[in-house]
Amino acid sequence: MNIKKWKTITVSGQSGEQLLFSMKKLNYFVSEFANKIILSPYFKYGVERQVDLAKIQVAELGHVDGAQLGRIYQDVINLGLSSCLSDVGPGLRLEYSDQQCEEVKVGMNPIDNEIFSLSKQENVSELHTCCGQLENYWPGGTYFVFEILHK
Repeated sequence: MNIKKWKTITVSGQSGEQLLFSMKKLNYFVSEFANKIILSPYFKYGVERQVDLAKIQVAELGHVDGAQLGRIYQDVINLGLSSCLSDVGPGLRLEYSDQQCEEVKVGMNPIDNEIFSLSKQENVSELHTCCGQLENYWPGGTYFVFEILHK
């Protein structure tokens, strides 16, 4: 499979509180669970940096009928991609203002068994969470983003 860069974002290095403030200022919806994760001591944010992302549909990995999350992660690692740091979810939400009516999961290490998910419903940009347990099954049409590693 040929990995293509989908989007480059600048992750701000802001604290969880600062990220929530930035999303609130833009009238973005942040679910209760997403808010909880961002304020969790397990939420990791780094320095300001550029992150290249690949957007991959589960079916593109050869799983037309879907696959468990653990298998999806294994397949993308074999392709040379990496799971995202947790600050990529809110960072992508802040930069993905042109999102269409779609949902995109963030391939990350789960926090409290949850991963971030971005959607746009009726012109409202949303950040919420979904099940991040490795045995959770995702249909072939599900989109995930992962970080492109540079060697």
